[in-house]
Amino acid sequence: MYHDSRDNRSQGHTSPRRARIGSRSALLALAVVLIASVSPSAFASRHIVEIHEVMTGLGGDTSYQYIELRLLAFGQTLTNGGIIQARNADGSVENTIFTFPSNVASGGVDVRIVIATANAAALMGITPDFTFAGGIFPDSGEIILFPGEDADALQYGNYTGGDSPAGANGIAPGIPASGTAALQWSGVSGDGRSGTDTVYALVENNPENNSGAIGNVIAVAGAQTDIADPIPDVPNGSITIELEVFSDSRSFPLGVVFPDDGTGRAFIYEQFSSIFVVDGGGVTDTVTPFLNLGSSGENLLEVGGEKGLLGFALHPGFGDVGGANDRIYTYTSQATSGVPDFATPAGGSTNHHGVIAEWAVDSGDPDVIDTSTRRELLRIGQPSGNHNGGAIRFGPDGLLYIALGDGGAADDEGNGHEPEGNGQRTDNLLGSIIRIDVEGSNSANGQYGIPASNPFVGDGGGVVEEIFAFGLRNPFATSFDSLTGDLLIGDVGQNDIEEVNRLAPGGGGANFGWRAMEGSFFFDPNGSGSVVALPVAPIPPDVVLPIAEYDHDDGSAILGGFVYRGSEVTDLAGRYLFGELDGPGVVQGRLFYLDAGDTVLEVQIGLDDRNLVGRLLGFGEDATGELYVCTETQVLRVVAIPPLASAARWGRYD
Repeated sequence: MYHDSRDNRSQGHTSPRRARIGSRSALLALAVVLIASVSPSAFASRHIVEIHEVMTGLGGDTSYQYIELRLLAFGQTLTNGGIIQARNADGSVENTIFTFPSNVASGGVDVRIVIATANAAALMGITPDFTFAGGIFPDSGEIILFPGEDADALQYGNYTGGDSPAGANGIAPGIPASGTAALQWSGVSGDGRSGTDTVYALVENNPENNSGAIGNVIAVAGAQTDIADPIPDVPNGSITIELEVFSDSRSFPLGVVFPDDGTGRAFIYEQFSSIFVVDGGGVTDTVTPFLNLGSSGENLLEVGGEKGLLGFALHPGFGDVGGANDRIYTYTSQATSGVPDFATPAGGSTNHHGVIAEWAVDSGDPDVIDTSTRRELLRIGQPSGNHNGGAIRFGPDGLLYIALGDGGAADDEGNGHEPEGNGQRTDNLLGSIIRIDVEGSNSANGQYGIPASNPFVGDGGGVVEEIFAFGLRNPFATSFDSLTGDLLIGDVGQNDIEEVNRLAPGGGGANFGWRAMEGSFFFDPNGSGSVVALPVAPIPPDVVLPIAEYDHDDGSAILGGFVYRGSEVTDLAGRYLFGELDGPGVVQGRLFYLDAGDTVLEVQIGLDDRNLVGRLLGFGEDATGELYVCTETQVLRVVAIPPLASAARWGRYD
């Protein structure tokens, strides 16, 4: 059973400064489940056995291996001396990894026989029928069963070997490796899965039933073990900074953006109302906002919870001579109106629309937007009020990257979610980062361009060509490294894991794994909504794992930041500064950084190691690479510890 109310739950911890390790290897198991479509009653006299599940290892550790056989007919017996062999990816190595030491008593249909290594049995909490030392090839290969009378084989990963050998007693013919005769199973299996999967027909003394195929990497059936404490607490790091008040008396600022136009101005965008112009000292220039989107202005915002003005970006040519490119872009939550360019997935009802719009600066006043110039680029149906993503950034390539959440609620399921979740679908926009050209017009609505270099252009089959990367839950805050061009993504987790993902230039098409995975852990959406020891859903073959992560002992929602490329805080040089919304157990944001090994460490604020007041909401970067921190009421500038601190200059802390 799951409860939507667990989303962003508080863990109830009281310590305000706990922390956690960052980069870790994934516990990736190749687990292949095979469901036979043969009717057991049709072969009641033929003693049929199938290789049903194989776990080749966890995180590359082959001491965790598991084989499950299924008896598919009544009166089944496995004969003393039957063997299980393993072949490597090209079939050139063939090892006997297990020999049955005794007969297996006769059983009924679907009786399981489990053979496991000691580590796998302990992890899964099972008592296997037999134990073995392992020996399954971890990434690609074949498992062959010779129970004396019949033979079965399972090919997985990128197996390229030839046909399986004939049965040990010479009765069973070889299993062809081409897969051209592979059977298909559809419907709901005995372990509750549904869909259509490749299955492996039993190889018996019956050539017309011979078939084989390369195994799909899909889920391990059966009970799951929740991982109670996935990652150790984040330790305190060695870097100490100070925070200087840049702009005070703010109201939920999500970010600050600095034009490189020589004016020294900055633009602060606040979630529930407006974009404000401030001078180089952080003082608001006028009482008139740069752009008022709230009820007292354009009245375009639908606010509340995770909705509002979520993203703001300047055109790459903003400030150029002549002002032709003095345009801005916003991502706003708005009431449903008209037909969206991308409808709510799965025929679901729509909570609101996410809208990307372009605006131009007033030709007579550089501190005000001419609202008559608004141009809507695209409108997206959203099934829930949460998980909207919202970050919009121009990349070094001059293209606009828009981060979108999976559609909200919890576990990437329910209204407006595809059966396997939106994150793993490329036929809708949700749970992805899309890339568009604001100067182009080859989109379906003619309002923007789809770059020819986008990874799914030309794929057809309903794939959305705007998608640049996918498999994300709620990428609320992103940034580009101004030196390397890497895209850094802070993806907010479900109940356990907060993650940082990195995408190098040219890394389009990346799948970050949600909801098959949360961070580098397997995720169970239909159990407790927690990370688990074994996979319960298809594991993407080319999943891109996070470079760093921490769990909910240290908070509830990651706030992506920036790689520091400034000059004032030398200890931060080249380090990714990011943070945590709040917690654990306190309404106070926290600041983290990644060390050279991508380990998450906590920043010390001031010589007295103070905490932020209120939640952390966002970050900003100026033209010189200096960084800024946004809390619920302030924008603070990151500076080095001064020799003699003047208390009046520093942010308020408890």
